[in-house]
Amino acid sequence: MHHFRAASSKPYGPRSSKPAAPPTTTPKPLAACARNRIPREQLARFRALRRRLLAAPDDSRLQAGLEDAAYTLCG
Repeated sequence: MHHFRAASSKPYGPRSSKPAAPPTTTPKPLAACARNRIPREQLARFRALRRRLLAAPDDSRLQAGLEDAAYTLCG
């Protein structure tokens, strides 16, 4: 047997005639830039190593660096 809740005149709770208050703290634009800076630098490092490795495919140091950069991006 299923029990259903009785329908009310206010299905979504009480409504206020006042508009919602703005948030007390606003995010700073520089905070977003600081958060994105590190992944952007890591991606730039990965791409640079990949370009260098394409030019010198037998360089084991570049291969190790590319593997390290890929691991850093995925981790």
